[in-house]
Amino acid sequence: FDIQIINTYNHPYISKLTVEKCNILVIKFDNVDDLFKHNMRTGAFYDNVNELGVLFTLYFICFIQSDTDKNAYTRVLGLYSLFSDFLYSAKPYEFSIKNDEYTTLLNIYIYSTSNLNQSGTLKLNSNHESLAYCASNSFKANVQIIETPTKDKGYLKER
Repeated sequence: FDIQIINTYNHPYISKLTVEKCNILVIKFDNVDDLFKHNMRTGAFYDNVNELGVLFTLYFICFIQSDTDKNAYTRVLGLYSLFSDFLYSAKPYEFSIKNDEYTTLLNIYIYSTSNLNQSGTLKLNSNHESLAYCASNSFKANVQIIETPTKDKGYLKER
């Protein structure tokens, strides 16, 4: 499955899409929850923890390559199926970043906030083709960031 991934802040249905592939996954950033709510938590646990939510929408777009192309609708559902398999294969996603003073652990929990919305056939402004089957789904990624001092460097904070 040949896919091109695009990150955008604009709605892909009204934007000019410059694409090279006929199967497109568009990630549109929508909003951030709880990023600017400082001093809302208490306790020792929250001295080194921050939590926020990232709201985004995925657009699954498959261009119709010819008048007889009936495969585009199946490709949209295939794109959604691939992402769905990725989404539910391993929760949460954990990443760690280490330096001399701190180790930062990122825990990411992604879940759907809407159903798959099928837009059907749309005429898009693109350099590839103009007709495409389109679907979208909204998601929220809850991100937990835990920063812990490196023990062997003597940076542990006394309480």
